[in-house]
Amino acid sequence: MAETNTTYYQSRHTGEEIDDLLDQSVAATEAANASAKKADDAAENANQEAAKIPEMVTGKADLDPATGFVESSQIAPLQGRQTGVKTGNGCFFSDDAQLLIDGNKTFSVVFSHNEYTKGAIHLLFSDHDYSTLSKGIYLYTIDDYVYLIFCGKYLLNDKIETGKVYQVIVTVDKQGEAVGYLNSIARNRTSDFAAYTAPVGFSLGGLKTGQLKYPGIILGARLFNYALTASEVVTLWNGGQPERYMLPRDMFHPDPIFPTQTYTPSKSAWKIGVPADGSAEYDVVAANGFSGAFQRITAVNNATLNIYSDFLNSSVAIRSNPNIFQIEYRSSVPIKVVSNGITLLDLEINEGNAKRVSFISAKDKLVYLYPTTPGGYIELRTLSIEPLRCVAEYIAAGLLADKWRDTSGAGLDLPYVPTATGGTAVFVYDQPSGDSDAFAVLAASDCSLEARVSTLEQTLAAVLSGDAVIPALQVRELGVWGSNNLILTGSGAPAKAPDRAGQLYIDTASGAVYKSTGNAAVSDWKNL
Repeated sequence: MAETNTTYYQSRHTGEEIDDLLDQSVAATEAANASAKKADDAAENANQEAAKIPEMVTGKADLDPATGFVESSQIAPLQGRQTGVKTGNGCFFSDDAQLLIDGNKTFSVVFSHNEYTKGAIHLLFSDHDYSTLSKGIYLYTIDDYVYLIFCGKYLLNDKIETGKVYQVIVTVDKQGEAVGYLNSIARNRTSDFAAYTAPVGFSLGGLKTGQLKYPGIILGARLFNYALTASEVVTLWNGGQPERYMLPRDMFHPDPIFPTQTYTPSKSAWKIGVPADGSAEYDVVAANGFSGAFQRITAVNNATLNIYSDFLNSSVAIRSNPNIFQIEYRSSVPIKVVSNGITLLDLEINEGNAKRVSFISAKDKLVYLYPTTPGGYIELRTLSIEPLRCVAEYIAAGLLADKWRDTSGAGLDLPYVPTATGGTAVFVYDQPSGDSDAFAVLAASDCSLEARVSTLEQTLAAVLSGDAVIPALQVRELGVWGSNNLILTGSGAPAKAPDRAGQLYIDTASGAVYKSTGNAAVSDWKNL
């Protein structure tokens, strides 16, 4: 990265020399200070205009007395400017199908407005290309204003201040309205979807063509597969510290739950409540606008059908959370979609081409299709069933501005890879092991080299003592042993050696908390 193009100055020392500095910081403070001074002298000219970062590491996290876990607000300890990517040289683009949600959704981004070119459009996010920006979500800044456009309608048109952190959220309910939020406050809304077209890409910090790049700092972004409620938006705002809020792990479901070997888009997803009232055909060849094979249910003897989701009925675990259904349908009778006694959707008679609709099941309840008149037929193709979730969550992954990491577990974080036909992205997710990103994140800041080295020393000492965490060491799965887990759980006292010093172990039976002082033996666990 050229120093003339960015304020992220890199050390003039090699990685080996930096490692030496880190070793010295633990072994002897005096030697580390001497090395830091030497490094600072070597980079003095390159860092004249850089500013120091304020405090960078929080204190030791406290356990939530109600749950026994570390509170989410304490998991991410770094100040936002350090975990953000300066996107002037590194926007993120993907056209992976999981990101191109054509139904209800929410997009959230946290950014620092600290740099801009006067009069220029700087893109924070769009789900369309340059020629069709106004057909979907289009979020950008011009000078000291932030604008959010959805389907040609302004949801935000607000003045913002240089040097402050902001959170913009847009929720889209295609059966209701789209709402724009700035720092958890609803600003404008629209129910006019006439100009809407399906997303064609996920552009964060600029378009894939290199146009409209955002020169400020993006701290993180999230995409959800449903429209968040106003109270959930407030939760993400986290009392004015949105960059520090960590989603509960049950909000991430990287593995698809539908289809399965038994339940497919055209087979068994729906069953007749009273078998004698109708007949079912499976794997009917696609026709009449269906995107693939479908199932047909026909009333017998002019009975009024009662149809339920057998997929939800088959698993208590799956229906323990609300689920989003996307289906295509044709019907000769009007239908009510019902869950927990509440009508989710009224489907009109449709004997033309298949229509696509979506709805959300109630927690712990099935979904029923109730025709309101006797007789007739219903044709269904179930496109997807998935829990309400965060589809992808992006944070900075290192010093380079084009390096992003999706922390949702879905692995939607590799760079855009154009093909000869104009493009798709190749996604092969492999969680890195032993890479330098943990410390690179700490150093990705517009501060002097002295401040960076000093911070690295302090952070390393805090991490080794267990008093602080860094992004690569955040909790992934409670109770799973591994070097990237800060907190382990189990019933009873720990029975194996810690993975590393500074780990915590929670005995779920007694509530006792243990802290590791090494990784040689079980005796390295100390009961706090």
